[in-house]
Amino acid sequence: MAKKKKEQIVLNKTELMPTTIGTLDQKENGPIVAIVLIVLFVVCIFLLPYVNEWLQEPDQITTPPPSTTTPSDDEPNVDEPTDDVTYYTISNGLTIDLEGFQFSSFAVNSTNQTLNFTLTNVSGKEDFFETSNYFMELYSSDNKLLQRIKLEKENIVTSSTYSYDASTAFSNGTINKLTLSNIATSDYPNVSLSNDTTGTPYLTCTKDNQTLTYYFTEQEGTYELNQLRERITFQNTAQDYNTTLENYTTLVASLNNVAGVTTDLVPTTSGFTFELTLHLGSVTNATMNRYFKDFIYYAANTEAKVVAFELESEDYTCQ
Repeated sequence: MAKKKKEQIVLNKTELMPTTIGTLDQKENGPIVAIVLIVLFVVCIFLLPYVNEWLQEPDQITTPPPSTTTPSDDEPNVDEPTDDVTYYTISNGLTIDLEGFQFSSFAVNSTNQTLNFTLTNVSGKEDFFETSNYFMELYSSDNKLLQRIKLEKENIVTSSTYSYDASTAFSNGTINKLTLSNIATSDYPNVSLSNDTTGTPYLTCTKDNQTLTYYFTEQEGTYELNQLRERITFQNTAQDYNTTLENYTTLVASLNNVAGVTTDLVPTTSGFTFELTLHLGSVTNATMNRYFKDFIYYAANTEAKVVAFELESEDYTCQ
């Protein structure tokens, strides 16, 4: 096989010279371009977080937590009463002056579970307690409310002594202090009522052997009283049973033909039950003033919350 003839390479023996590959135009605005590029770079860095947030899915966007502020000392605490309450430590020497009247001779009887005191008219208006709405509230030593007692609405000409049932307070703690509060009926708390089979709203209040059922009519968002049913059961083992039976027999006979009033005596195996129904829209003021002056007998259209609040202050259980 014939060999391929190699071609001889000849190098230029001339001295090495620089070779020009291309030219770069030199312009006077070169520094301005560099500054613009730097500014754009800085702007891009600044906008990058916002662009990243915009590109995320809506449920992936992280929102900053709400700021929390600490209430200043000037802001009122809604958990604390804003009105000033005067607490009186109960003792035999305690005296309380109120609108020309003086409360004195306080005594807590743990045997009978009563609170006793004397109320004297020093220079007050005789009908002050008749026209006002005062409550005596019983507290423990650490200001826990034990019982609320509604003071009787009556004229005080000179001096009267009172003895109130405080059994609820005794069952809730140890009586140590009291307050006197004038509470407007508009400030009474609302009450929930039940409905009977006819849809009539009613409130039942019980105490000992007595059951009171009040029936109401709804009027523009309020419940107004229109009927009362009273039921009291007496046992023939009571010491004064015969006298009680005689008194109620006379009362039923007196009310037999009175408009708006229905009464009955129902014998039981161990005594009798007195039943009364007052149709308040038909009962005259003269009848109410003659036979039904006790605090449990409210006038027609009295609000349900008034009945509940005031009877509970008399140690009734209302529901």
